[in-house]
Amino acid sequence: MSFCGFDFGTSNSAIGVVRNDEVVMVPLESGNSLIRTAIFIDSEERGLLFGSEAVAAYLNGHEGRLMQSIKSVLGTPLMHEKTNVLNEMMPFSSIIGLFISEAKKRAEQYCGHEISDVVLGRPVRFNDTNDELDTQAENLLREVAAKQGFKNIEFQLEPIAAAKAFQSNHHIEGKLLIVDIGGGTSDFTVLSSDATQGYQILGTSGIHLGGTNLDQVLALKKVMPELGMNTSMKSMNGSNITIPSTWFHQLSTWHQINGLYQPTIIKNIQHSLSTALDTTRTNRLIKVLKKQYGHRILEDVEHSKRRLSDSDTTTVSLDEIENGLDIEVSKGEFEQIIEPVIVSIRDKINELVSQCGLRNDSIDYVFYTGGTTLIPMMQNTINRMFPNSQALTGDMLHSVGIGLALDAGGRFGGVGR
Repeated sequence: MSFCGFDFGTSNSAIGVVRNDEVVMVPLESGNSLIRTAIFIDSEERGLLFGSEAVAAYLNGHEGRLMQSIKSVLGTPLMHEKTNVLNEMMPFSSIIGLFISEAKKRAEQYCGHEISDVVLGRPVRFNDTNDELDTQAENLLREVAAKQGFKNIEFQLEPIAAAKAFQSNHHIEGKLLIVDIGGGTSDFTVLSSDATQGYQILGTSGIHLGGTNLDQVLALKKVMPELGMNTSMKSMNGSNITIPSTWFHQLSTWHQINGLYQPTIIKNIQHSLSTALDTTRTNRLIKVLKKQYGHRILEDVEHSKRRLSDSDTTTVSLDEIENGLDIEVSKGEFEQIIEPVIVSIRDKINELVSQCGLRNDSIDYVFYTGGTTLIPMMQNTINRMFPNSQALTGDMLHSVGIGLALDAGGRFGGVGR
């Protein structure tokens, strides 16, 4: 069948197809059905690498540019801008197209035929507050998919896709909350299920926060101070002022890091820091920019975040910046750092349940999907919100992709009709 469900994610992506009325997740990378949403542009070979190969090439010191979390530009003004790729200005939409094209090609090689129809997942909101940017993001993603050869393109909200995957494997009665927290967004669906009417969607909601935001706040709190954040420099009138935080926020945001590597930007930052009072730390920042270590730092921060799910302490190693420079992080520190993000997610869930005309104690089940829900504090916080509920988990990383494939089967292949 020439259709698929495409889960284009912030951190990872997946494609599901239907074979013999069952969903099969396509092995997109070395037998793995998940592929990192990453592109490495090799300036020496003038070629492209995707997924884990892209990240490995960057970490191994190949000359080039790593672009990760490219989905995050959708819904922001950046989606209409261009960036320098191999000395040519390329729209961010074209970079997204490179990734979608490669994933489509790999899926077609696996299936042995062209895939012309697709249901693409999208968050409830690409932009939390601006309806125009939200609409533009979906339209842009549709245009990109069409340019890569998809002929019939439909969209489904990611939490509804997760709900479809859940419905295909569970038969329960009562009120169900589906919590889908991935790399860039958190999406929620409330369902009602009974024996006579089956599943009914009562409401959906979402917020533009996810795992990459946890990486960001952890980096800002623990790593960036070692590069000069919150230290001082002399102003033109001789008074002490705090070094601008803008550079550190950009260095802690996956899809914005490359903008700091331009020689003119580095030169301007060096000039601004010529009166820095803590030159040890600010010299580390300049080294990070010149050596293009920004992605490497966030990669280490992300791994530390994952380790803290099972360990009480971990270390972020900055040994490549300065020998012996290690930053210890305890689980308690981490949970304190990420609490504001989790509070925002909690408040959004409360808002949805209220909008559905329900109370928290009337939710019978909470189903978790998405890699960020594996963080203990995330689940513990949400579980406490719903004292009468039973926590359910399934395929944490593939539920959206499975649901999108089921949706595509219903729209294009008569599956489940």
